[in-house]
Amino acid sequence: MYKILLTGSIGAGKTTLTQRLSGMPIEYAKTQSIQAGEEITDTPGEYFDHRVYWSALRISSNNVDRVLLLADPTDHDLRIPPGIATTFPRPVTGVVTKKSLATPEQLEMTEWKLQQGGVDRVFVVDSITGEGIDDLVEVLECAK
Repeated sequence: MYKILLTGSIGAGKTTLTQRLSGMPIEYAKTQSIQAGEEITDTPGEYFDHRVYWSALRISSNNVDRVLLLADPTDHDLRIPPGIATTFPRPVTGVVTKKSLATPEQLEMTEWKLQQGGVDRVFVVDSITGEGIDDLVEVLECAK
């Protein structure tokens, strides 16, 4: 699997996706600091939500092959800056999370916001049910 860095706002589902991809039990856990594993680096949502920490995300992305930018479609305050993906030195893929909790309109709007952010493609997943995870894993397992 590609080495990946997960970023996105507080509550976007980064840790839950990390648990799903790693085959761990799905349990809520607040990420307090950058958690670098062998294949997955999980980051606190505060690092994405507060510009002062963006440099830490960029530096951390130097140690991975791909960045996953996660977005919660049920977040009414979802902010994804246009072109944010260009600030990373690695390819950035968008991931819309919590599919089973969102309306089709919320999913469509979140996908559009990620595209405006400059991601190379977007996956819509639900880490709890596993929906869409296989498609994402297939891309992450592609040879470099």
